Amino acid sequence: MGILSNAELLEVSGSYQDANNRTHGFVRRADGTIVSFDPPGSLGTTPRIINDAGAITGKYLADNGRLFGFVRDPHGSFTSFDPGLNTSPTSINDEGAITSIRSGAPSGFVRSPEGTIT
Repeated sequence: MGILSNAELLEVSGSYQDANNRTHGFVRRADGTIVSFDPPGSLGTTPRIINDAGAITGKYLADNGRLFGFVRDPHGSFTSFDPGLNTSPTSINDEGAITSIRSGAPSGFVRSPEGTIT
């Protein structure tokens, strides 16, 4: 399920399956409000972690069968990224830098808060 990383605000991010077996992301706000989300074009969303600022990173399955990374800002806007096949972000720090691994390849990368991928 979700990972608690925002101890002060008690926000949690995770995923769930609907009646059609589609996976969606969610964020549970400190006040108990639950917001469901999917990046545009997602056939299945898997959030991985939320930082103290409320930004969430994870992966989603696109209709072409590839996995893309995403970052959802605290206001609900999405940015997708894909430095290679099957992107799977694993962490986001409080400044918004994302680290990731690539399935099938012995390499990873860092995505800066501005979007530069190394």
